[in-house]
Amino acid sequence: MDDDSRDLAPDAVPPAKGALEALSAPRRRSLDEHMFTVLAPSGFPSTCRLQLFTAARARPVAVVTQVSGEGMALTNAAESFVGAVWEQYCPDEELPPVWVQLQLRGDGGAGLEGFQCVRFTESERFGVRGPRWTRVSPQQLEALVGSPVEADRGSGFIPRPKEPEPQLRFEECAVVRLARPEPFRAPECMPAGAGRWRRWMRQAMPRHGTGARDCCWYHGGDWHAVSAMALDVLKRARTQEIDAEDME
Repeated sequence: MDDDSRDLAPDAVPPAKGALEALSAPRRRSLDEHMFTVLAPSGFPSTCRLQLFTAARARPVAVVTQVSGEGMALTNAAESFVGAVWEQYCPDEELPPVWVQLQLRGDGGAGLEGFQCVRFTESERFGVRGPRWTRVSPQQLEALVGSPVEADRGSGFIPRPKEPEPQLRFEECAVVRLARPEPFRAPECMPAGAGRWRRWMRQAMPRHGTGARDCCWYHGGDWHAVSAMALDVLKRARTQEIDAEDME
């Protein structure tokens, strides 16, 4: 399959009655990785327990278990986790592994959803899209893989160190360095936001005194005055050694 192909997986819709039974086979647990790690787009690692069940001429079944707080949640980042497991452990398979997830509470207790089978509406080489979740009972899961499945996080689980409390801090920042703005409830006058070069020119050569517009709340304000006021407040707060929490 080419990397840019987009084939609809034959079992990518919510399973009808008997769909899991059709995938059942006497598999063995060939992998039990307690700290399977995937990098989030932010660059921070996200972990889960990966139990991989395989058998000759049978589609692999991946059962992943995660405690809330391990980084990207299994539900929010199903595509990232599936793609990583597919590429690392099932690279010769045409389809991704059958995916079953179990999200545990932060204290390690059972989650409300229980086991869930995740199907995808599209799959390409090491990539999936359009997840759909369906509850699976422990009995159905055991019948699917042909052996018992452990439903805990595993003895090799290493909890993520508790992050320090964030500290609020204000700093000056050139507007051109800010993220590209997105129109907010005013698509008529800001259909595509402001481009980087336009924002840079506006900052290098500000247009004062051009008058406010009445199209929306954003264009009706004097943002040069707002910026000057904020910089003055920040300067005085530093001079008086006022914490960011007390600057109001």
